[in-house]
Amino acid sequence: MPTNHPRRLAVLLTSAALLLGACTSDPALEVDELVGAASESAEPSPEPEPTPSPTATETPSPEPEPSPSPSPCPEGQQRVAPGGACFEPAPEPEPEPEPEPEPEPEPEPEPEPQPAAACDREARTFTIVATNFSFAPGSLGEVCSGDTIVMDNQEGTHTLKDQSSGRETKAAATGESVSLTVQDTGSYAFFCGFHPSMRTNVEVTG
Repeated sequence: MPTNHPRRLAVLLTSAALLLGACTSDPALEVDELVGAASESAEPSPEPEPTPSPTATETPSPEPEPSPSPSPCPEGQQRVAPGGACFEPAPEPEPEPEPEPEPEPEPEPEPEPQPAAACDREARTFTIVATNFSFAPGSLGEVCSGDTIVMDNQEGTHTLKDQSSGRETKAAATGESVSLTVQDTGSYAFFCGFHPSMRTNVEVTG
């Protein structure tokens, strides 16, 4: 290599001077002279030039390509996410029909009272017996307005009261009898004012 030639030349001259010094009277002087001559004649080695470092070149980053716009979905279809597939939405469930309220039954009209048939007979007398805290019979059936009801009391003290008009006899002791004349038409009862459970039902016609 060129940079090592002066150094090798100095080494060779030094070795020659040592060999020649052995034959002279002052070998050290001649060696110094030879070494100095070799040093002066040797060209100075040039300093190595610095290798320039390569300059880093910035590589431009590629610009992102714009994503293509998705094509519109056909009529009646839609997408869940951008760029997704088109699909038909599920049909909405139809609301259940509300049950219609059932009509309330109309109350049946009460039957109009039928006029009682007129009695075409003479007035009669009906007797009921008061015994063991009851009237017997418990029903006289049909009677006519103007008929007489007699209570024959065989036990205790009782009265005879008209449920329709509110008329009431005096109290009858054991063995006594009291009576009332039927006046109002309709269905009602004659009962004891002291003991209302003692009663006889009647159907009075006009």
